[in-house]
Amino acid sequence: MQFDLRALLVVAALTSGGAATAGPANDKIPADRAEVVPSESTNLLADRGDASEQFRVGLMYERGQGAKQDYAEARRWYLKAAEHDDPRAEFGLGVLAARGLGAPQDYAEAVKWFHRAADHGVASAQFNLGVMYAHSLGVPQDYVLARTWLSLAAVQGEEGAKEALDDVTSRMTAAEIGIAENLAKQLEPLAWNLRL
Repeated sequence: MQFDLRALLVVAALTSGGAATAGPANDKIPADRAEVVPSESTNLLADRGDASEQFRVGLMYERGQGAKQDYAEARRWYLKAAEHDDPRAEFGLGVLAARGLGAPQDYAEAVKWFHRAADHGVASAQFNLGVMYAHSLGVPQDYVLARTWLSLAAVQGEEGAKEALDDVTSRMTAAEIGIAENLAKQLEPLAWNLRL
């Protein structure tokens, strides 16, 4: 059975619990929440450069929870948090770029942000990078790198990673598999089991 890795990219972005999810849990935002803005104290901390608060404000705008949904504003706050190497914000920026939310769809930009988050050990970002390398989304197709990132995500238990890994592996030579395994071993310290 062939696995549709393009669909998995969206699934990974949408199912990462507690992280940027490229949309609210349901499509309807209650009228009493639609016009709310982040609290003064939250904005104050975020404006002072608190990456965690910057991410939180971005997430509020992305999901439309505690603020009116505004992907461009979510992106702006995620960029601020990413300047402080916040892996959740980096992943969120990858999701927004891959889905074309808050800016035109840009797979190369998504790869950049997923790579930064993957380097911080974010399993969903590792999974998405593997999918993008497998399907040449923003990068040239490279099964060795696809397998490398998918194997790191699978080790962390990322949903769908094992199936995607099996699909990519079935397209590779034994030599390519060996190279990918060696790369994954070199990168394993990055697999911090950071579950968003």
